[in-house]
Amino acid sequence: MQAYTIVTLLEIVKKSPPKALRQFAPALLETLVNSLSSLEHESINYLHLNAEKYGLTAEKLDKMRVSSMSTSPVTEAIERCLESLDTSGDEDASHVKDAMSRLEGTFKTAIGLPSKVGLSRVLVTLVVRHNAVFRPYADRFVQLVRKNILDRNETVSVGYCMSLAYLLRLASNKQVEETVGFAKRLYFATEENSHRVVAGEVVHAISKVSNDVFMRFAASLLPFAFVGRNDTDDNVKNLFEQAWKENVGGSRAVTLYLMEIVDLISANMKSNRWAVKHACCLAVADLVASLQGQAGQSLSQAGSASGITVSSEEDQGQGLLTVKEADAVWEVLEEALEGKTWKGKEKVIAAFPVFVRKVRATWHGEKDSGMRKLALREARRTNPAYRHHAIAALGEFAYTRRDLDLTADVLSIVTNVFEELSAGDTDDMEIDSGEASSGAAG
Repeated sequence: MQAYTIVTLLEIVKKSPPKALRQFAPALLETLVNSLSSLEHESINYLHLNAEKYGLTAEKLDKMRVSSMSTSPVTEAIERCLESLDTSGDEDASHVKDAMSRLEGTFKTAIGLPSKVGLSRVLVTLVVRHNAVFRPYADRFVQLVRKNILDRNETVSVGYCMSLAYLLRLASNKQVEETVGFAKRLYFATEENSHRVVAGEVVHAISKVSNDVFMRFAASLLPFAFVGRNDTDDNVKNLFEQAWKENVGGSRAVTLYLMEIVDLISANMKSNRWAVKHACCLAVADLVASLQGQAGQSLSQAGSASGITVSSEEDQGQGLLTVKEADAVWEVLEEALEGKTWKGKEKVIAAFPVFVRKVRATWHGEKDSGMRKLALREARRTNPAYRHHAIAALGEFAYTRRDLDLTADVLSIVTNVFEELSAGDTDDMEIDSGEASSGAAG
């Protein structure tokens, strides 16, 4: 009986003209979206519980479920209801208001992946095909999607991220700004790795389906994407990387948004969340690598003032950074190299001599002693995986800053390293000799 009723209802919706269906569309829309999960075949639950037995993953199974929804007669009926909401000049829009109110309630009543994904698709359809009717309600649904975007099911979260990006096409600037702020809070202010993934999904979705919105707020989104593309988690990194590559034509974008990038890094560098802190530190290294030219005077000018000879290869001409910008980059680079060693810090120390070489506007005053102190401090660290990178950076720094006399300090560090290595070799020889003697005695 239930199956017959459902088939009959779907057939009525399919064959009814939009005008006749209009007054019933709000209630039907709510019911059909909620029923998507209950109408799903019961074998799906069995497959979820025994996915490994059949060589399936939960993610792959969810993708199959979402794909099957596209050909579902229920989905077709939902689209027919949405088409009937278009007033086409009819001044009475009470049915639209009723439908939107019911859709708001569906966020609370929708249970299961099919209903939640179906709801996100309804929002996308309203934006793409019925934007004139839906525009007044876009801001409200932006808020609702943000509240529900952190779902336990990754596929549902991705669906909400995509619908949120579509909604921003019609949303006010205020809601776009709040959405960008929401994504930043997910990334920088929460402990959960999944929250950083969702932040990446939001940024990537906006870049993909609402690119005009993305470019309108590029001053906020591109620096965010730049930091995120240096995340230590590959899933997060790839999402931000795609958003970055889709919207910049090269390293010139780094120069264009340099201060915004530096400000974002500086604001989150001291985070007690290691993933965020490391992403900011690695972003500094990426920033230095992306710099074009140098700031202030050219190397040949700096060399002449210091009494050293500079080759034409080293002289890259007038730089692209102001002294203020160069100082700002130096501050975050110096901060990124503070503290103990960690996996990946070698990338940051490798950026140090590159910065010194490229940005010669910082060759003065207290920064000279600060650079010298930093180079020597890092080279004296004892972490074996990091030390050779730091010593190499010291060598490059000493070569670039030939106006500074680092001979005694460098010789002291190198001598200590050789003594440690020699002591280790001697110990190994003594152990080998002892083993040989024992063998002969035996």
